[in-house]
Amino acid sequence: MGKNRETELLREASGQIPAMGRVLYVLFVIATVIALMSLVFYPRVWGEIMQSSDAAGAEIISGTLGRLALLCPCLCCALLARDVANGESPFAGKQAKRVFFSACAIAVYTVSCFLWQPLISSIQERLGPTRAAQFSEYAMIPDISMLFWMIVVTLAMLLFAMVLNYGKTLQMLVDETG
Repeated sequence: MGKNRETELLREASGQIPAMGRVLYVLFVIATVIALMSLVFYPRVWGEIMQSSDAAGAEIISGTLGRLALLCPCLCCALLARDVANGESPFAGKQAKRVFFSACAIAVYTVSCFLWQPLISSIQERLGPTRAAQFSEYAMIPDISMLFWMIVVTLAMLLFAMVLNYGKTLQMLVDETG
């Protein structure tokens, strides 16, 4: 295979990537701004949480962690999309690290949810049978479903980070032999 054929194959394979990178960059910047605004304005609702919740401290910490867990992947994906839009290879060490960092942020939040749920449940149980009955059965079902999907997202992002790292290794080997 000659150089012209290789160049043509590369151009065909990467033809739409910069344009898609620009679109995704804009979308992820918007998502990052929304996540950042959510994090910045979240302390304003702490007073309402303190008045309406029996487990206010746990809810505030969980809410803050959730907003940070949302911000990290949005920011990392925006940076990755910007680099791809500028013609950089997605198979770079920094890209794999960004995706891995995002997966770790989501994993920390998911693990914290597993820890907070029993804490909030025990607080509700101490409040008496009436309040605990309002909280028990139906409140736990959506949380278990959400945690399942958070685990799936975490694993998908870890897989994506491994694919990027593998691509980086292949690209490095090709560059050494070429």
